[in-house]
Amino acid sequence: MSFWTARVDEITDAALEPKLVSEWMRRREGASPTATEEQHHPQGKIPVGLVEDFSEHTQSRFRVLPAIGEDRIDWYDPAGFVLARSDVPEDWQGMKVDTTDFMLDPAVSLVTWEPYV
Repeated sequence: MSFWTARVDEITDAALEPKLVSEWMRRREGASPTATEEQHHPQGKIPVGLVEDFSEHTQSRFRVLPAIGEDRIDWYDPAGFVLARSDVPEDWQGMKVDTTDFMLDPAVSLVTWEPYV
């Protein structure tokens, strides 16, 4: 479910507030790891299935945010639209969204990440 589908009755200028999208993402992810938990990088790349058609896009990489479910990860753009989906890697322990940049490369159907600078 996209951010906009969840807010179908609240489409106003206030719905564009980035803080609301961020809060919605945190609720979708469940409990975040605490600062004392080790940040684990299980692998550098995650293969994804694209939900969006990127054939008309000129941009080669897109920043995405993970929303982790029981058996998959939905990858959303910062505006709340799902762009891709992937399985949850076996050794996935969760990344700290506020300290990691996740990037979708639709040309190779991969999500990669790097520490937020």
